[in-house]
Amino acid sequence: MSIRVLIADDHKIMLAGLRSLLEKQTDFEVVAEA
Repeated sequence: MSIRVLIADDHKIMLAGLRSLLEKQTDFEVVAEA
């Protein structure tokens, strides 16, 4: 079972970096960005 994550940040580069980092991990699923 994976951990579902919502990423919230006002900097696009941080959103992209965090998404990339988390998607490489099998335990996390990015479900939304804000």
